[in-house]
Amino acid sequence: MRYYEILDPINPEEDDFRPRVLIQSEKTILDYYYLYWCDRMVKAGKEDQISEDNYLDDWVVVNWANYIGDF
Repeated sequence: MRYYEILDPINPEEDDFRPRVLIQSEKTILDYYYLYWCDRMVKAGKEDQISEDNYLDDWVVVNWANYIGDF
């Protein structure tokens, strides 16, 4: 399974302004938002582009994620 690393934004209510590094599995990413993404793709008339790989590509771009490996 593929894993990705993202930075959690700074929480201004905490005294520590360092972002947290979060590790997300491909399964977690798909479980979280994939169905919503599919619905939005249908509404945009892009049904032919719906795939898990395309979703993951979009998720990586939106979250500025880095692929860290298969484990």
